[in-house]
Amino acid sequence: MCVKFHICLIGEDNLAILKEERQRLILDALRNNHQVTVADLSRRFAVSEVTIRRDLRELHAQGELHRAHGGAIAATPAPPEPPVVQRMLQAEHCKECIGRAAVTLVADGESVFIGSGSTTAYVARHLVNRQNLTVVTNALTVATELAAAPGVTVVVTGG
Repeated sequence: MCVKFHICLIGEDNLAILKEERQRLILDALRNNHQVTVADLSRRFAVSEVTIRRDLRELHAQGELHRAHGGAIAATPAPPEPPVVQRMLQAEHCKECIGRAAVTLVADGESVFIGSGSTTAYVARHLVNRQNLTVVTNALTVATELAAAPGVTVVVTGG
């Protein structure tokens, strides 16, 4: 990701970012990465670590971030991941292609583990015609895809 810096001139040869702009860019970095370090910010903005710590202290006091040893983390956590059935509808074509390609690595008579996830259900979908296959899974979506497959034994684990 590329971040543009707005620079203002201080003196003849010295360039510096205004404090407010630097703090805004710190918050942008937190939104993108969910954490920042004092050392990285100091290098990025060409200011001392003391200056960065002061910025982080001020932003923490404003409730904009949470201080952590050596840096800061975002004040608001990343939004929760949508349910798997909803994620299965995202990038369906890509997941379908991955599912088709992955099953070429599985032969009749083998045993495989298929974990939970939106793409793994597409893998399971392409295994329904296999013979003497055992699939161990912790995912209800995978188990559902294979439930009616006559040549596939499904073992559902906890978790």
